[in-house]
Order: sequence, then structure tokens, then C-alpha cells
Amino acid sequence: MKDTEPPIILIWDYRKDLFIASAKLSAGEHRGSLCIPDSDYVVYEVQPFNSIERPDIPPKYSEGKYQSGPGESPPVFTSTLPRHEERVSVVLNSPPQDHVERNKSLLDDKEKESADLTQQLTSLQKITGIQEDRLREQQEEVVKKREKVIELENMINTLKQEYAIREDDRMKESADFETKLRECEMKGKIELDGIKKELDKSRMICDSLREELLLYRETTAPPPRIPIPTTSNNPEAANSPPPPLMATLSAS
Repeated sequence: MKDTEPPIILIWDYRKDLFIASAKLSAGEHRGSLCIPDSDYVVYEVQPFNSIERPDIPPKYSEGKYQSGPGESPPVFTSTLPRHEERVSVVLNSPPQDHVERNKSLLDDKEKESADLTQQLTSLQKITGIQEDRLREQQEEVVKKREKVIELENMINTLKQEYAIREDDRMKESADFETKLRECEMKGKIELDGIKKELDKSRMICDSLREELLLYRETTAPPPRIPIPTTSNNPEAANSPPPPLMATLSAS
């Protein structure tokens, strides 16, 4: 390899210590065309490389602090080791076997992890489906309970209306009853007053008759005895004197 040839570009994943790719800059290309805007990758430009070992990485890049921006050139490190073109061709054509095995192992791990994640996703989907079914059932139950509540509220409102109507009727009947009671009281009072007046009038007549009777006794001689014929077979009853006139009047 001559000094005038384009430099070799190596792309290395410094976090996993894996060789990613390599390329040459052809005529007209510039370093920025190979920049990768990801902190997991570092792009190296090296002059003919004598070893398949990992290049020396400065601390600030190995700590993940470097990240190429759009249009930004990658960091440039020039090897000062002796040139061995045949070793360079090995690096360009095929990565070292240990890196291949490591990449394969990582790929298997990733596939296994992907399968595990897929299984977990399936389980989560099943759980989510069950939870969605339960949620749907709960929502349906809530809808039914809400309809029941609305039905009960309608029944309560109907009962309230019926109670209000009955209460109005009861109050009206009570008012009518009180009116009739007052009318009966007034009528009874009038009749009672009439009876009292009649009673007073009768008492006055009785008093007047009693006075006349007393006056008659004082001014009139007793009448002679008049035998009263009798058809009774009792001789004692036939011989007994007649009752006095006052006793007869008193009895009458």
C-alpha cells in the first residue's frame, strides 16, 4: 500500500469492543461522509494498519463522551507502527474470528432475549385481554346499576307525587270535615238554645199551675165524698173510702 492511497476507515463499537466495519475513502470523499451520529460508535481513520488488535482509544472517547454530529469529521488517529499491507488486507476483508464468534454469541443472546420479550409480550397481551374483559364486564355492571338507580329514582318520584296528591286530598277532606263540624256545632247550639227556651217556658207554666192550685186549695172547701161503685168481688175494696182529690191530682 502506498502513502498516496486513501486512508482506511475503521468503525469500532467501543462499548462492546466489537469490530463493526471498515472502508476506504475513494477519490472525492471526505471524512464527514462516514460519521455516525451515535455515541456507541467511534470512527477511526488510520494509515496502513499492522495489527488486527483494537486501536488505542483516548479516554474521552472510550468514556462515551464523543458523539459525531451531522457533517462533523470523525476523530483522526495516525498509526506510527510499521506497515504490514498483508495484515491490513485481513482486517479489511474479514473481521477476526474471535469477534465473529462474539458477534454470533451476542446475536444468539439478542434472539433469546427477543424470544423472551415476545413471550412476555404474549403473556402481557393475554393478561391485558383478561383485564379488558373484566373491565368490560364491570362497565356493563355499572351501566346496569345506573339503569337500576334511574328506575328507583323514577319510582321514588312517582311515590312522592302520589303522596303529595293524597296529602292534598287529605288536607281538603280535613278542611271539609272541620267546616261540617262547625256547621253541626252551630246547628246544635241553636237547637239547644231552643230546647232551653222551651224548657224554661214549660217550667214557667208549671210554676203558674202550681200557684193556681195552691190558691184553689186555699179558697175552695173539700168536696163531699162520692162513693165509687165497683164491680170487684173484694168486699174490702168496696167498703174502702175513695182516695182524696189531691192524691188523684198529684198522681195525674
